[in-house]
Amino acid sequence: MTPSVEAVALRSLAYTELGRGCSTGPREEFADLVEDFENQHEGISLLTMIASEAFGESDWRIVRQFERPKTLPGLVKYLAPFDPVRAEALLHAWPEDAPERPTPGTLDGLDRWQEVEEAMDRFRDLGITTSREDVDLVAARAAGRELDE
Repeated sequence: MTPSVEAVALRSLAYTELGRGCSTGPREEFADLVEDFENQHEGISLLTMIASEAFGESDWRIVRQFERPKTLPGLVKYLAPFDPVRAEALLHAWPEDAPERPTPGTLDGLDRWQEVEEAMDRFRDLGITTSREDVDLVAARAAGRELDE
C-alpha cells in the first residue's frame, strides 16, 4: 500500500525541522525539546513538538544522520526496499549540504514528487513549521503592536 502524499509530506517536514538541531546541539530525542523550552530556543514549532513526541527510534536515527550528510545517500538506498515511506520522506527533506540526492529505483512514490512538494507547501502555509517566536510576532502585528525583536 502506497502511503498518502500528506503522510510523506508531514514526515519530510518533520525530518527537516528536527534535523536543524536544537539549543543543545544535534536533536536526538524528545528530551531535546524540553531543553529547547528551558533555553527559549527559536526553533520550536508546532511540528517539532508533535514529531518530537511521535517519532520512534527509526525516525530519530534518520534525524541524527542530518549531522552526517555524507551518510544520507546510503541511508536512502538502505531504507528504500523495506521502508519506502521513510526513504521517500528523506528524499524530500534532503539537506543542501548533503551529496547529490540518489534516485532509488525501488521507490514507487517518486512519480508523485511534485504532489508531495505541493503538500509540504500547503502544510507550511498552515503555519505548522512557524516558530513560536514568529507566531508571537505575527500575532502582535495583527493586533497593531510591535514586539521587541
